[in-house]
Amino acid sequence: MKRWLKRGGIAFGVLVLLIVAFYLEENWRGARLWAETKAQYEAKGFSFDPKALIPPPVPDEQNFAKSEIWQHLLASRDPKKEIRPQSSLMDARKILQEWRTANKVRPNWELGQKPISPPLALLDSIQGELNQLYAAANERSQCQFSFDLNFPFPPATPLPELGPAMNVAQIVQAHALASLNNKDTITALRDISICYLLAQGGGQQPTLISGLSTGAIALIPLPTLWSGIESHQWSDSDLSHLQSLLGSINLFQTYRTSMRGELTVYFIGTIDWFKKHRLGTSKEFAALASLGGELDSDWSKWPNPCSMILSISPSGWYDETKAIATPCYIDHFLNVLDSDQRRFSPEKNFSQKDLWALRSYQPTRAIFSLSLPALNEAGSRFAKAQSQLDLARVACGLERYRLANGKYPAALAELEPKFIDQVPHDLCNAEPLHYRVEADGNYALYSVGFNGVDDGGQVVMKKEFATAIDPKQGDWVWPRLKR
Repeated sequence: MKRWLKRGGIAFGVLVLLIVAFYLEENWRGARLWAETKAQYEAKGFSFDPKALIPPPVPDEQNFAKSEIWQHLLASRDPKKEIRPQSSLMDARKILQEWRTANKVRPNWELGQKPISPPLALLDSIQGELNQLYAAANERSQCQFSFDLNFPFPPATPLPELGPAMNVAQIVQAHALASLNNKDTITALRDISICYLLAQGGGQQPTLISGLSTGAIALIPLPTLWSGIESHQWSDSDLSHLQSLLGSINLFQTYRTSMRGELTVYFIGTIDWFKKHRLGTSKEFAALASLGGELDSDWSKWPNPCSMILSISPSGWYDETKAIATPCYIDHFLNVLDSDQRRFSPEKNFSQKDLWALRSYQPTRAIFSLSLPALNEAGSRFAKAQSQLDLARVACGLERYRLANGKYPAALAELEPKFIDQVPHDLCNAEPLHYRVEADGNYALYSVGFNGVDDGGQVVMKKEFATAIDPKQGDWVWPRLKR
């Protein structure tokens, strides 16, 4: 018996030594790999300092996001406040939803179908707060939302302005469309200006969700802008102002800030949080898992199995994950959109085969694998949105030319520089946008789109959704009204 106990003790000791050696080797290997990777990209000029992504603060007296009315709107939807102030503008969302539910016909302006505006009287209740928004926008020409770089857990960093900004933009857009339908272009233009101020607000925040929200808000006014062009209601000065608003949004630069932030603020910050807290309490792990909906709240006092595995992972695995992910962000995702050349290169995205090759069941690398599909699609969404803004700016120039000459130009080059400072090129191939004057005097204007092929201005619908456009097939087209 003693002999077996002695052998067992020796075996246990050897096992402990092997485990210690394994951890020491993995920690050394991972730390070395990360140090080499970081130094390699820093030598190329890439900064891993999150503070480098935060722009200089806008003085409060110039910042629309610091205006009294905007703070009031935020407070009306602040879940932390037990008593919230009332906001007729924010409450109008429910009114609009009920109206849209009752109005079953939902035209798609991107297919040349005229949008149906709500009755202007439906939005009478918001006029007081709208006037305050107009006044704030006149006094404060810039908008910058706040961002907390020091929030303990990056994925949970609060972005309290994004939701209200999206809601206000949608409500203001409905008011703009109703005003335009009532021949009030001055008010419609004010409403559109509010939307672009709000789009500006989140464009400098270093997260992908902020960047995507910026693109979405920037597209919200397009149905009103398009309707005004098709009904010939905008004056030359209106169209010039609209071009300035559209040109104020640079989604390629927003994408660059967003993707750099996703790496340095979100991803590396999250990995470092896991590394630091992997031996934390079960409550911390439960709260973390619940962010992804992986854990029932009744289990909050027990650690999630994934968290248990992460808790015993060598620290070197966390460093190795950062080293593996960094080239993907910098060499692939960042290069899908070239902000200097304004070029969209979808071929620089990972193929499905590449994505599968990058997937891993190693606990720490799985954190990166989960985000790969969304990161791989982000560039396409930004490019499509920027293309729509570019086409809208050219369409404004074409309408200005028509107002001055009674017809559309034979070529887009005739717009420069009087009706547009510079005609943007096609983001998808760096060649001129496709344009032609049709036999009926109207025009066709489009980008070759994701596939890089000139399909003659054809729009392709998704097979699974007959009313939704497939952005990866056909061309990206500026629509004309179906009469």
